[in-house]
Amino acid sequence: MRGRFILVVGFFLMGWGSFSAFAQNLNLNFTGPGTRSMGMGGAFIGIADDVTAIHWNPAGPATIDYNFETLEEGEGMHLLISGRNRSIQLKSETTPATFASNFAPGFVGVLIPYKRSVLKGKPVSLGRFDPSVVFSAAYQSASDANQFTLNQTSTSATETLKSTLNLSTASISAAYQMSPYMSVGLTANYWFALGNKFEYSATEQPGNVVRGEQGKYKISGLNFIGGVMFDFYENNLPLRIGARVSTPFSLRNQFLSEGNVLASSLETRISRSYDQKYKMPFTAGVGVAYRPFWRVLLSADAEVLPYQEQAIQQTFFDYNQFNSLNPTRGVPLLIDLPERATIAKNNHYQLRGGAEFFLVDSPQFEVRVMGGYRLQSYLNNDGTSSKAKSFSFGATLFFDRFKIHGAYEQMKYPQGTSTSINQYTRSYFSIDLVMLLRS
Repeated sequence: MRGRFILVVGFFLMGWGSFSAFAQNLNLNFTGPGTRSMGMGGAFIGIADDVTAIHWNPAGPATIDYNFETLEEGEGMHLLISGRNRSIQLKSETTPATFASNFAPGFVGVLIPYKRSVLKGKPVSLGRFDPSVVFSAAYQSASDANQFTLNQTSTSATETLKSTLNLSTASISAAYQMSPYMSVGLTANYWFALGNKFEYSATEQPGNVVRGEQGKYKISGLNFIGGVMFDFYENNLPLRIGARVSTPFSLRNQFLSEGNVLASSLETRISRSYDQKYKMPFTAGVGVAYRPFWRVLLSADAEVLPYQEQAIQQTFFDYNQFNSLNPTRGVPLLIDLPERATIAKNNHYQLRGGAEFFLVDSPQFEVRVMGGYRLQSYLNNDGTSSKAKSFSFGATLFFDRFKIHGAYEQMKYPQGTSTSINQYTRSYFSIDLVMLLRS
């Protein structure tokens, strides 16, 4: 009896392992929020002139001249709603698959600027510098890499894996203009899970083994983003230089699930739990935005993610199996399967470049077009890294009180181990609606 029991447990573990090829490390190496930034290849640290600066560079909005209460170059108090459709294709010799595409809100944020004199209730004399104070709050879908449905059929098994985990952040930010040419800002991000369910089912032959499992994720973490922006527009030099840093932190994932394995007349109930920590290091980036002509805006970013020798992932699995047909027979079988942390062998980086061009400029509306390119490294499961490349393009329809951004990005990258590499193609379509909230 005990031998059959262990055999059923083995079926469960082997079936679960068959999906390991689809696992993707949590790099926090994301595209970043905002359709305009995506259309410009993510080169937005030196621009950061709307509420998405809460991620890119929280200091950026404080240098805008908010005496102009329109969306022209100074957003004013505004609301930005962003949605994205994502699809991923996996090209593999053994398990080709398409991750189900989905359209969902990716970012919702509000930006509220003030002049210091307004906050203090004191007038400012003509010609005296009156710095801006800017507050922002936002929700961001930081990563939906674990939001997918996979179906796999072979001669020996039919399996379905569904995960609705969406890593999300709730953020607040403040920026202060220290001089006409410089501002600083700080963002606090609280990480949590949204749609945190997991389902797995399988039928295996021979033996007609049926397996099922349902579980939930619990995500928690806290980090900060600091930024500085130098804006020389007031000095008749159309140049902005920004820098951002992100503090190190641990993102914790507590996972609990229950399931069963049915083989012939033997049913085995399974409880599974693990405590997973992603230890994320300090990151830093710089960006430049330059307008050589009034119709053209050029931007470039460089960001380093010093992962080398960092334990990106640390996981411990606890499997607790018991025979539901005979629960009094012996003690529960406990199997501990510790998984070592993934130690990154190299530092990682992102290089991003973009451009924006005024295509139509009329009193009623404007039309702008954008393009961008990105080169970055990805963490593989064995600690090695691979290169990812992407291109993007987009357009903006710009009115006095609101504007609409639309953009498309496609990224191709290999991921896996040094001996088994899968080719991924990730595609995004994104759209933003930006509305001025105060006249």
